[in-house]
Amino acid sequence: MDEAGRKKLAEEEEKKIKELEANILEQTCSGLCAPGYTSNGSTDGECVPCDITCATCQDNGLVGDKYKCQTCSTCFPYMYSPLSKCMKTCYDEPGYYKVTTKDKNGVEKSSNTCDRCQEPCHNCRGDRYNCTQCESAGKTPALFTNKIVLPAEKKGEDLRVIYRGTCYRQCPNGYYIDKSIPDDVRCSKCASPCGTCVNRADYCLSCNGVWLDPRTGVTWQNMTYVFEGNCYDECPQTTAPDMSTLRCLGCGDRCNQCGTAKDTCFECVTPDYVVTSTKPDYTAIHMALSQKGMEEELKKAEAAWREEQKYIPKAALFKVGATAEEK
Repeated sequence: MDEAGRKKLAEEEEKKIKELEANILEQTCSGLCAPGYTSNGSTDGECVPCDITCATCQDNGLVGDKYKCQTCSTCFPYMYSPLSKCMKTCYDEPGYYKVTTKDKNGVEKSSNTCDRCQEPCHNCRGDRYNCTQCESAGKTPALFTNKIVLPAEKKGEDLRVIYRGTCYRQCPNGYYIDKSIPDDVRCSKCASPCGTCVNRADYCLSCNGVWLDPRTGVTWQNMTYVFEGNCYDECPQTTAPDMSTLRCLGCGDRCNQCGTAKDTCFECVTPDYVVTSTKPDYTAIHMALSQKGMEEELKKAEAAWREEQKYIPKAALFKVGATAEEK
C-alpha cells in the first residue's frame, strides 16, 4: 500500500472512531441507543451494534432485537418484513422470491422486498404460486412447467410467452415423474413413440403411433401396440394384441404364434402337438387307441385337453386317422 492509501485508511478509521464517540455521547444523554445500535435486552444501559444485515434494528428491550432489522444494510438490501429479516438476495434461502410491482404503464419494477412462496412450492419466482421447485418429500413432489401464450399487450407487438410451474402428485399424460435429480423432481416429457411412459422417457405404457428413428431419420408409422415398454406396429412372436388396451399379451405356454386373441394358436412350440378348436371325440379316440394298445397316448391326449383345452398330441390324431382308413 502506498502513502496515499495508508493516509486514506487512517482517515476512515478516525471517522469511525468519531462516529462511535458521538453515538456513545448520544446514548448517555438520551438514555436510548443510537441508530444502528440496540440494548438487545440488556438492563445495564449497554448498547450493542445491530446485526451486520441491519442498518437499524429494533430496541424493544428483548434479547434478539439486534437481529430484527428495521432497515437493511447496503450488503443485505432485501427485506422480508414479517420476520424483520434482511438478505443479500431473495433467493438466499429456499421458499422466498423477489416481489415485483408494475407502474401505471404496466412496466414491471424491481423492489427490495421479499415474500414467501405458497405451499407446495419449495422455491418460486415472480409470484408465490409460480413454483420453480417442489417439496420432494411432499404429497405433490413433481414440478410441471406449463407454457402459456398470452395476447400482445399492445397492437403490433409479439405474443407473450410465460411459463407457470405447478406441483403435481401424478404428471399429466405424456409426461413422467423424473427423479434423476432427487431434490429436484420434475415432470419430463415422454419420448416418441411413447404416448405415456413411466420411470424414464423411453419406457412406454402406451404408444402414439409414430416414431422418428434418430439414427436413420426414418419415420415409422402405426407404432400402436406396446410390449415390455416398447412400441410395435405388429405384436412380436409369442404375443397377440389385446384390442381393448393395445397391449401385446403373451400366447399360451405351448403356443409359438397366436392370432388377435391369445387363445387362438397358429403354431405350437412342440412340433409333436397340433391345435384343435373343438374338444376331440374321446370315445372314438379311446376305441382306436385301445385297439392299437396305445392307452398311454390316450392319457396324454386327455391331459392336454384338460390343461389347455386346445392342444392334443399329433400322434393321437394320426393314429385315429390311420384307424379310420383301416376300417
